[in-house]
Amino acid sequence: MRRTSSPLTLSRSEERRRNSPARPARAPGVGLRGEQVAPGAGAGWKNRALPLGQIITSTLLGHEPFDPYATTDSKGDPEKAKALLKEAGLADGLTLDLVYRANNQFSTLAVILKEDLARSGIRLNLIPVPPPQFMPYLQSPENRWDLALGQTSPDWQGPATRMLLGGWLNSDASPCGPRQRLRHLLQQRQAEPVSEAGLRLDNPGPIWQEADRLVSADLPWIPLFEKRRIAVTSERVTNWTWSSLATQADITNIALKP
Repeated sequence: MRRTSSPLTLSRSEERRRNSPARPARAPGVGLRGEQVAPGAGAGWKNRALPLGQIITSTLLGHEPFDPYATTDSKGDPEKAKALLKEAGLADGLTLDLVYRANNQFSTLAVILKEDLARSGIRLNLIPVPPPQFMPYLQSPENRWDLALGQTSPDWQGPATRMLLGGWLNSDASPCGPRQRLRHLLQQRQAEPVSEAGLRLDNPGPIWQEADRLVSADLPWIPLFEKRRIAVTSERVTNWTWSSLATQADITNIALKP
């Protein structure tokens, strides 16, 4: 059996990010109980989901466990979350609009989040949207929302980190949003065959670990948990490579041993 991963994330609208201080943005991540949210992955969740606090998931190059929202046993810290809100001038808490796909999985997660974040003084107004209309809803400037319950998966495993953190073809088209510090880091590493830390570009894993820490400390997403897909294979199968499109092995590569 082989396992693959994808994060399920809570997205903050870019407009609110530009006009809000960082403390209330961190409060939901600090207050959430990962052990409470992970069951939203469905039946058998203990084998299928793990609490997540970073962008790079466990099957990607450069992964090193890191959680800027870490709490003991992923139980959340409502008092710390309330303190962050109070420091931001929100002593009475915060009310946010959460939009999500109106299906069984996301509806369950939305209710779990509403109940769990209430412990931290964060009140959620739930806005269900038919799944085909979800992305158009987010893209329309006429619609109101503060948080969007979404999910993402790398197009491929292993070296997909560059697409996730670095953007397509060195552009700003990165799922994590433009980051001046991250771009500076990548440009610096690409301009030097060997960095000051002795990291060669033919061994980029440590570079992506550093980039993951930079981005995860100020995310446009609040990671919730990482889902795992178990794919059954055989010892006779060779060249087994995961395909996110097929959600199984890439059939153009596999072969059978005699």
